[in-house]
Amino acid sequence: MKIVIWIVCSLVVMHVSGQCPAGCTQCAPGGIAICGSVCPNKVNLPRDITTYIQTGNNTCDVTSKSWILRTENFINFTKLENISLTYANVANFHPRDHPFEHLINILKYLSLAHNRLLSYGKNLENLTKLEVLDLSYNNIAALLNNSISKLTSLRVLNFDYNQIKVIYKETFSGLSSLQDIVLSHNPITSIDKDSFQQLTNLETIKVEETKITKIDSGLFSGLTRLKDVDISHNSISSVHDDSFVGTSIANDLDMSHNHLTSVPSAALKQCAKQPNRLFLSDNQISSISNADIKDLKVETLDLSNNQISSIPKDLFQNVNIRSINLSGNPIARVEEGALTQLQVQNLDLSNTGLVSLPNSSETWLATAQVNLSNSNWQCDCTALWLARLVSAKANIVSPTCSSSSKYSGQLLSTAANQLELDCLTTTTTTTTTTTTTTTTTTPTTTTPSTTTTTPTTTSTTATTTTPASTTTPATTTTSATTTPTTTPKPTTTMPTSTTKSTTLSTSTTTTTTTTKATPPQTPAPQTPPPQTPPPQTPPPQTPPPQTPPPQTPPPQTQLQLVTSTPAPAIVVQAPSSNSLVDAMPIVLAVMCTVALCLAVAGLIAGCYLCRKTNKVSAQVQPTPPIKLAWQVV
Repeated sequence: MKIVIWIVCSLVVMHVSGQCPAGCTQCAPGGIAICGSVCPNKVNLPRDITTYIQTGNNTCDVTSKSWILRTENFINFTKLENISLTYANVANFHPRDHPFEHLINILKYLSLAHNRLLSYGKNLENLTKLEVLDLSYNNIAALLNNSISKLTSLRVLNFDYNQIKVIYKETFSGLSSLQDIVLSHNPITSIDKDSFQQLTNLETIKVEETKITKIDSGLFSGLTRLKDVDISHNSISSVHDDSFVGTSIANDLDMSHNHLTSVPSAALKQCAKQPNRLFLSDNQISSISNADIKDLKVETLDLSNNQISSIPKDLFQNVNIRSINLSGNPIARVEEGALTQLQVQNLDLSNTGLVSLPNSSETWLATAQVNLSNSNWQCDCTALWLARLVSAKANIVSPTCSSSSKYSGQLLSTAANQLELDCLTTTTTTTTTTTTTTTTTTPTTTTPSTTTTTPTTTSTTATTTTPASTTTPATTTTSATTTPTTTPKPTTTMPTSTTKSTTLSTSTTTTTTTTKATPPQTPAPQTPPPQTPPPQTPPPQTPPPQTPPPQTPPPQTQLQLVTSTPAPAIVVQAPSSNSLVDAMPIVLAVMCTVALCLAVAGLIAGCYLCRKTNKVSAQVQPTPPIKLAWQVV
């Protein structure tokens, strides 16, 4: 049984091998034949194949390195519908032959791409059933008028990568069924404005990477079934306002990589239906205004890689465009209010010169898709609102912090938390304690019977030393935190020297001086001359800034007076600096008067010292409490 199976399989293989000659990988009857470097009429292929594909150099012309197509090459195949002779080294058609004449009512697809054809002559004019003709990647330099006008069934015509320079008015006449035409990558310098007028079913036009410099009036007019128009990678600097009159473009209009300096909005307004997507990237557009785009009915506008430097405030007002690409522009500024209340749902601002956005953009940014990547962003506290937004919203592609920033190279979304901490402001409330210290030196003459004071809560010990009836200056250092309710009425007040500093709390200094005096019955033989004032009186002109130490008068003329009652509180209102200056003449006059009185008192004391000794002893009574109160103003 195994032997029988092996014999049957061998016979089948031998039969199949006889149908597919060397150089062919497939040759099914009634199907497809795929061959390499062979000559189709010199191999044993089934005559009823419908598709012939050759992917290698032919061997039809042994003496020639190129293939000249002849009628005999396909004469044996009467049912061919598709022929592909790519990379077959085809150089030309035989001038007297029509290699596909017997297939004029059958052939639908013919590809002669990637060969060496210089022209096609009239060898193709009778293929009335042909739907696809691919002559790309050849060396065809001219398209003859009416040379293919009889191809009334043709839907796709591809002349990509040839040497065509001019498209004439009649080049495509008669091709009423044509839907797609490709003329890209040719050195075309001129296209007649009526070249496409008869192509009423045209859906796709590709004229990219040629040498055309302008779009003339009416070039695409009247084409109501267009879906895609690609005129990119040219040198187009102007588009006539009437270029698209009555034109309908369902999908894309690609005008990128040209020399346009403005949006051709006037031309696009003439369209019966504007394209869904308009590509104007890589042009020379330096500015854009609301008037340029407000009448556009496109869904997507690509203005990337132009020279736009700013976004005006009203740019997007009443604009119904959903997606706008402004990436790659040197945009340095977005005016306040430019990104508010927009219909735009997708905005690409990546790779621009932007370093910040106005705060007014926050509401719109929270809902739109925005790309801010690859920008040297100013990542400081002014960008804190955006940092919070990009870290919380997935719809925003975060910018990158500039090299001058603390967060250089980091995404703003990544640095958001640290930026938040750095920008927190800690408010510290400091309570200032004001300390006021007032030191007053007051030489006074006090008559006990004429002084009335009210005791206060301040306890002060004062020691007064009085020689006979002559009053010596009393030096008092007092500190108080309460204000007395009454004002003392001293008989005579000497100039006051005040030193004032800021304080709320004061310290109390108590000075007690006890001086021994001789009994009052003993006369004092060492009475100073009457003309000499008491040495304890300080010069009026220079009040001591600090409290002077208590002076001790001569023991023969001093009486000991010690009061154990609480010291009086002297109420002194610290004058302002201006009042001191104004009162200085009065103070000097008073001091002079006091000095004169002291001198007279000295004379009287010298004359009546002996007689008054007993009276003084009898009249000495404990001095009523003298309470000094200081009021700090």
